[in-house]
Amino acid sequence: MTTARKQDWPSVKFGDVVENINLVERNPLDAGLDRFVGLEHMDSENLHIRRWGMIEGSDTTFTKRFRKGQVLFGKRRAYQRKVAVAEFDGICSSDILTFDPKGDALIPELLPFIVQSEGFFAHALGTSAGSLSPRTRWSQLADYEFPLPPKDEQRRIAEILWAADDGITALSEAESNAAALGVSLFEEEMHQGRQAQGQSSVVLAIGDVLKGIIAGKSPACSSQPAGPEEYGVGPD
Repeated sequence: MTTARKQDWPSVKFGDVVENINLVERNPLDAGLDRFVGLEHMDSENLHIRRWGMIEGSDTTFTKRFRKGQVLFGKRRAYQRKVAVAEFDGICSSDILTFDPKGDALIPELLPFIVQSEGFFAHALGTSAGSLSPRTRWSQLADYEFPLPPKDEQRRIAEILWAADDGITALSEAESNAAALGVSLFEEEMHQGRQAQGQSSVVLAIGDVLKGIIAGKSPACSSQPAGPEEYGVGPD
């Protein structure tokens, strides 16, 4: 089987194959929703939502509804690169756009990586307006153009990218577990050391054992080499 070359892929506008979903839910608890997502819950360059807020008991004013499987994109401060795939239904900030494929030209599995691409972010940043909290708009994002491969090629690309994402996620979890294990072993060694000396373990505030913390300094230095009676600072 042969596949079309990249240069033969048709160029499409984002808005031609993707739709921005605007659903409003003013009574989320009555609708069976229990979680909300703000920009603070989305990690940069991470397609997974690991944190959220609980609607019940909160003072959230969010009313925008999202559904499982939709792609969430933070339109405020797009340089933070916040894109995630919803793994549950909920409500979210109005600064989060919710994307679904339009029609059947684009498979859902590839959409997150298009939104996460360098080209898309460059377009989002180039269309953002505002000084302190720049935002882009759907009407501008819809004009982003990109080459769309045939569906069989889309599936192949998506499989590779999701496999890579799985690997990155597994590595990140392993690093977190290793760090937690290191802290646990250190605390255990400290505890055993105190027991060996006939001392009981105590919990202290860091201020109880430190006189103070002095911030480091970065002196402004010239680029010339140090003289015979001078000290130099540099990579060598």
